[in-house]
Amino acid sequence: MNALHTICYLSKGDKELKDFDLENLYTKLKAKNHLSKITGILINDNGYFFQVLEGETKKLKKLYSLISLDERHSNVIKI
Repeated sequence: MNALHTICYLSKGDKELKDFDLENLYTKLKAKNHLSKITGILINDNGYFFQVLEGETKKLKKLYSLISLDERHSNVIKI
């Protein structure tokens, strides 16, 4: 069995992101994460994101590297 890993991060959302954009992003990523067996929670409040992700270590580290480069947010801080 592969080891499970947890990653938490905080970031500042792009001011251009609208509720509609966030809903579309959430729907798309929820399905993709489900296929990769990655679970977690994403909270967006007052222009900030807080996310907890859990899954296979290798997959999660790859996902986090993509998240940290995503231009829809900045100041990504891994907790």
